Amino acid sequence: MKRYMKANSKELATKLIGQIEGFYQEISVLSKTKPDSPLNAFKLKLINEKLVEANTILTGEYQPLKSFTAFDDVTLPSNSDVVMVLSQYLNRLRALRSSTSPIARVIEDLDNKRNMKQKKIDEFETLQGQLQAFHTEMNTLVKKNPSDLLNKFKLGLVNSLLQKANTLLGKNRVPFADFESFDTEALPSTSDVLVIISQYLSAFEKLRTDNIERRHALWY
Repeated sequence: MKRYMKANSKELATKLIGQIEGFYQEISVLSKTKPDSPLNAFKLKLINEKLVEANTILTGEYQPLKSFTAFDDVTLPSNSDVVMVLSQYLNRLRALRSSTSPIARVIEDLDNKRNMKQKKIDEFETLQGQLQAFHTEMNTLVKKNPSDLLNKFKLGLVNSLLQKANTLLGKNRVPFADFESFDTEALPSTSDVLVIISQYLSAFEKLRTDNIERRHALWY
């Protein structure tokens, strides 16, 4: 029964990746020219339906964004807000699809110590992928106007991810000893956010290279 449920999740994840990828590509085009323009209600309704469907399988460690389930259909989000959220859903759907592969099932049968290592690797790769997705979206916004302030919705998403990254990196590996997250009252510029995310990506890469061990094409 458990294996049947995993197969169903993989099938649904594959379908949703195709559908959400289509939305992502379309809204990305709109975001490049009009990042702050609100998405119309028709498109938002279609997107929300897919996000709600994705939430049924993206639970626990695969949850894309804490405390987020769908966009408010009264206060329409901007094109760039939607692109950022869709990128996170795509990241987690792809991770879920990979986790239900035969290779992942073999890994699940290994001893507890190896499983704990694999969980840490999965957590690292999840956060690294999410940081990279944010970096890509911030880079697009910076190219348009580096002095624009990041809105509170995006900042909340970024801060949530930075807090998770701080926990994983530990106090000795965080990029800045006196920085944990952005002040939500004094909104930072898009270029400020891009700089910080770049530093976190560098810290993640340093952590990875410091812990590489060649074994069965995996790092530990």
